[in-house]
Amino acid sequence: GLERRMKAIVIIEDKQEELFVAIAAVKEKLGIVGVEGLGIGVDDVVTFKMGFELVEGNSLFFAHDLTTAENAIKFAQDKMRAGFVKEIYILTDLMFPLKKGGAEQANGVSVILDAVEAGIPVTVCSDTDHHEVRFLPKLCRTLENSNPDAKINLVLDRKDWKKAVDLLLPSTQSLA
Repeated sequence: GLERRMKAIVIIEDKQEELFVAIAAVKEKLGIVGVEGLGIGVDDVVTFKMGFELVEGNSLFFAHDLTTAENAIKFAQDKMRAGFVKEIYILTDLMFPLKKGGAEQANGVSVILDAVEAGIPVTVCSDTDHHEVRFLPKLCRTLENSNPDAKINLVLDRKDWKKAVDLLLPSTQSLA
């Protein structure tokens, strides 16, 4: 099955109820059953004012805005350099503010750019109509071509977190 330990997964979503659905989908994929609620509340002030939970050896980071998300990604990269994390994955919404309480913008694109630069797999999950963001698939293909390690998945039109997580965290069963 899926290698369960030592992953860092950064989840970026500004709507609380959607964030809970996203976290539940990640936990289900990691094979973690019956975990009620979160170890640490999303709005708790942790190192970088981000939510954090350690789940069976995996670090889950939650962010509501781009500033917090960038800090979470840096923190995950530090953990990787220190040997506490083997792999980093990013699951992100498309439309969310730069700072808490700010206007919603397509800040998911900024996350995609950072992920590609760092060679971190990223999946965008958004209810944005794909007709409204026609540039996005082309942008992602172009970015993937710029870095052979880049892996970008898009789930548009409705927030299907389960599908997004399946694309982000592939099962290793097929490799057995």
